Amino acid sequence: MKFLNCGLILLILIGFLSVAGAIPIGPSTTTATLNIESIVTYGSDVTITVTGLTQDKISFTWTAQNGNKINHNNIKIIDGTASDSITANVEGAWTVEYHEIGIAQSSDNSKIFLVSLSSPEFSIGSFVALLLTGGLYLLIR
Repeated sequence: MKFLNCGLILLILIGFLSVAGAIPIGPSTTTATLNIESIVTYGSDVTITVTGLTQDKISFTWTAQNGNKINHNNIKIIDGTASDSITANVEGAWTVEYHEIGIAQSSDNSKIFLVSLSSPEFSIGSFVALLLTGGLYLLIR
């Protein structure tokens, strides 16, 4: 019986806190997108756009693989959306973290991308070299 009483008191307390203006903890309604694939070429511009925001400002922190915080910006939110950009000039894995100023964050608000010195696509030059090698093999055979 004491267990039921404690459970009932807990439910009432939770209901009271939500009515009293406590910050709800649960899944975030924000959506973040990067303008790039997960691998970008060194020197590329990377933009993050976050939508579904409810506050006036958002904080963006860009961190390179070596742990150096490359850039930190507080951006004004307009119509629930904010964006920030950076030129990826350090090779390796990058993290961009975003947090609405004035809201307790209950989830991981970050995106990760990789910066490579070379283009991630299979280059046309590599394809032509492969064709020439294959043709040469057929001629010699």
